[in-house]
Amino acid sequence: MAFETAYGAWRARVDSTTDAWRAFLDADDFGEAAESIEYYGWTAPAIGVFAHVLFRSGFTYLIEPGVMRGGEPFPSLLSAFVLNFIYTSFQTLLLLFFFFGTIGAIAGLIASNRSLDVTTFKVGGYLSVVFVPIFVVASVLALTISGSDVGVAALSGGSVSQVAPKIMEVRMNIRSTQQMQMVRLLRISGWLLCALVLRPVLARRYSLGRVRSTLALLPTTVAFVVFTSMT
Repeated sequence: MAFETAYGAWRARVDSTTDAWRAFLDADDFGEAAESIEYYGWTAPAIGVFAHVLFRSGFTYLIEPGVMRGGEPFPSLLSAFVLNFIYTSFQTLLLLFFFFGTIGAIAGLIASNRSLDVTTFKVGGYLSVVFVPIFVVASVLALTISGSDVGVAALSGGSVSQVAPKIMEVRMNIRSTQQMQMVRLLRISGWLLCALVLRPVLARRYSLGRVRSTLALLPTTVAFVVFTSMT
């Protein structure tokens, strides 16, 4: 009986999440999409964020100097991925919070009622999925980076104090590759796409015109484009 109750609750949650994504994708316009987002809970956007974190972790895992060399200085490749996933989770959540939170705060400041609509964060969860295909392509590009070209062989042996500067040098070499330059352009396009989709949602949720909703997006979007181009 307890199992059936638990299964029923789980099934209801799955159906609700599926309905939320279906309503979002089948919406005829951004206004209808915003209404569907407001109606459903946080499970669907949370899944979007998790997918973003998972695929982003896979990409950053592949460009780790230690992983390129065969797992060192971690005891195993699995340990490397787990540690990388934890770090990437905090980093991604922080980025998403600042991006959508700052945009929502600016929109609320411009709007007449001066309030932050939490729907902005829900929309952010859905839009996080935009980065999934981006990091899939980025992972493929990362696999084409040759370890010998970025100097991973220099990481062999030595104490921590000796290896640390070498790791930083290898990281800089990786960042300067053509593959990583393409990845930066892909990530920038992801933030621009999020801003483009978010503008009509801001206009509806905060009762802003085209100009004011664009102004609400502009500072944060430009800041993230500049930041992404440097990392």
